[in-house]
Amino acid sequence: MSIYGSTSSSILDQVRRRNVLIVIIFWGGLWPLFAQTTNNAPVKPAPPATIDTNEPGVLVSRKIDLGYTVTNAQTATRTDTPIGETPLGIQVVPNQVIKDQNVVRLKDVSRNVSSVAPMKTEGNGIQFETAYIRGFSQLLSIDSVNLYTMPTVDLIGVEQVEVLKGPSSSLYGAVEPGGLINVIPKLPQLTPYSEFAVEFGSYNFYRAEMDSTGAINQDMAYRVEAAYQNNFSFRDFLHQRSEFFGPSLTYNLSQDTRLTFWTWYQHLERPQDNGVVFSYTGTPVGPISRNLAGPAHNSQQIDDLIHGIDFEHDVSSDLKLRAKFLMHYFDGKDDAIRWSTVSAANTIAPYYDASSFHNWQFDLLTDALWKFDLGPTKHQILIGTELSRNDYFYDRLVDMKLPVINIFDPVYPSGNYDPIPGVAEQHTLTQGVAGYLQDQMDALDDRLHFLLGGRIDYVNQYYLSWSNGMVYKQEDTGPNGRAGLLYDLTPWVSPYVNICRSFNPNTAGSNLTYSGGPLQPTTGLQEEAGLKFSFLDKRLTMTTAAYEITKDHVAIADVAHPGFSLDGGTMRSQGVELDLSGQLTPELQVIGNYAYCDTTVVKSTSLPVGASFLNIPENSGSLWLNYTFQNGALKNFGLGAGVFARDREAGDSKDSFYLPGFARVDAGAWYTFNLPTGQEVHVQVNIFNLLDKTYYESSSSAGSVEPGTPLSVLGRCSLIF
Repeated sequence: MSIYGSTSSSILDQVRRRNVLIVIIFWGGLWPLFAQTTNNAPVKPAPPATIDTNEPGVLVSRKIDLGYTVTNAQTATRTDTPIGETPLGIQVVPNQVIKDQNVVRLKDVSRNVSSVAPMKTEGNGIQFETAYIRGFSQLLSIDSVNLYTMPTVDLIGVEQVEVLKGPSSSLYGAVEPGGLINVIPKLPQLTPYSEFAVEFGSYNFYRAEMDSTGAINQDMAYRVEAAYQNNFSFRDFLHQRSEFFGPSLTYNLSQDTRLTFWTWYQHLERPQDNGVVFSYTGTPVGPISRNLAGPAHNSQQIDDLIHGIDFEHDVSSDLKLRAKFLMHYFDGKDDAIRWSTVSAANTIAPYYDASSFHNWQFDLLTDALWKFDLGPTKHQILIGTELSRNDYFYDRLVDMKLPVINIFDPVYPSGNYDPIPGVAEQHTLTQGVAGYLQDQMDALDDRLHFLLGGRIDYVNQYYLSWSNGMVYKQEDTGPNGRAGLLYDLTPWVSPYVNICRSFNPNTAGSNLTYSGGPLQPTTGLQEEAGLKFSFLDKRLTMTTAAYEITKDHVAIADVAHPGFSLDGGTMRSQGVELDLSGQLTPELQVIGNYAYCDTTVVKSTSLPVGASFLNIPENSGSLWLNYTFQNGALKNFGLGAGVFARDREAGDSKDSFYLPGFARVDAGAWYTFNLPTGQEVHVQVNIFNLLDKTYYESSSSAGSVEPGTPLSVLGRCSLIF
């Protein structure tokens, strides 16, 4: 019996229809608001999307950076602060880079940032958007809210991607110490813009998308994004289909008050891919196209819904009140053949997985932003609270009675399966209350920038296992803080330092001590020093940094009491980074990075001491150049090319085998012209893995290694007006 009812496809269809109904009701409820304001009043001209305006009666539009040059970011401080004045490692991948590289996966966007590595979630139940940052894994954040179960993101709804390096618990609460990836959603803009595009490419890839925004009147702006994608894979038997719908509305309630509603809805039919199998000695077996799961069961269905509401009120020019509410609903079901790792006899033990997942998450953030001068110093105080609730249900339905597969002479699984209910039925309820305080101080004629912040979290967890009737309750409190200092030594170079702390509670019911109690939360401490450069009249920026992160209180095995844990593990990551992006000339733009990351298990009884972290190469980097002709016969014709390289990396957490290093070359070309009727047409072709190299992106074990896509081509045609 499922935790929340039948897990049949009919129930999933009902869930999907219910979510569509929620979207319709939510936006239908806004119609009276729309109707009251869409009168015949004269509409004031919309300002450019790159300019904010405080003119009375005119909708305030969020500033959007164009091209590869990004000046401000909001993730590091929850304020719109210049990156060059922020004493933290913060990198931004703007929307123009996403368009030029023509990628469709978030993991391909984040490769433009140093010390970010993909994490293999394909084949590990539901695929969540997870990545490694400075060696430590972290789930995705959307609009500055950490999400527990965020599936694959459709990039049509993404404005830009911001990566904050190092512990961020002083603003974001329970997170890992490596950092976080924050996806900034597209919101309404005043300047009218509409784009309709179709894409087609290798492996029967087809995609259609639209993005339209503009002012409805002087007090209201809208945006609507939608996408449909259908494609197969270079891997045998795999197929994907996805649908995305994202409406949003911004409304000026008064001259000083703004309200924004936005929604993301996704329906995903995704492949459940265990990947390539490596032998027990750590070498790949068979072609990268081979899928040992066979043709019948290799998919998962996901319905995902996000509603966001943002409220801002300017009490005065120096005091702003803000509130953010985000609701996330996730529903997923597996229909897949899975396995864990490879035995010494070079066999795998497959099983049929029909597990289901269900998650409701609610977050409410309220804060006040106060600017004032105190003597020779300028201050920006942020004080706020966060309330959160996360309801997660998991019903594991599996059939383990499948014959083993010899990886050198495979026979695909077949037959009728009888998944056993109640293997692992669980409900986890996590509730949190937090308060945070931050001061950004400028002094010495705005050349000295000081950041000091702290947060305290109370986390209450309730875990119920229907499988064995056990109930676990756990309470954790985490005070966290950070401090940073940056000094503008010259107009083009600014050294900075910071020290940051993180905490992350263990999941209730896991990693119990022999006495039956929970372990204390893991903690992280980072020390970082770096230089921020600004060249060519701030069109080109570069950041270099050296850091060390130590994660303590990691759960380790209690060797005296098998099956129980002790608090005593330590893991360390240290390295050097370089990131640059911007405009070298009017024609030439660049984004690139390099990272050296040395990861070590310092103390553990569960992992080999001295082992490196899973999927983390010592050396990695990328460089992408975009050249668009501005004059002459080739005007509006552009070329782009880049290389993305990684050193060898551990294929499992015990250093038993390694994935080889690789260098992947991508290229693209595009041309833009205007129709006689004035609309703009943009035609683009991108080639991925131009040299057709065989490489492996990530791994969870020798039995589950994700291969990279061979040589492939993707074409795009857009109509813009």
